[in-house]
Amino acid sequence: MENIYDIPDFGCICVSVGKEQFTRDLIIMPKDGKTISVRSCTELINKLKTFGISYDELKKIIDFVSITLIELNKDNYDTIIS
Repeated sequence: MENIYDIPDFGCICVSVGKEQFTRDLIIMPKDGKTISVRSCTELINKLKTFGISYDELKKIIDFVSITLIELNKDNYDTIIS
């Protein structure tokens, strides 16, 4: 499963497992700037809007983040059960 979403002419978004059990990290990685960690999808949207990311691109990003979070949670749940 790919946990990185490329945003043309901007950089990328990474969704990864956090340090604490059951936590996830949402990381904004602009090509020409400092990496930013956000705690929620709402905070992610608000930060990306400050960078001028289009509405249509935001919808794609949120779809990607949602699917990735579901998959990461599923993997975590499967580990607990086995």
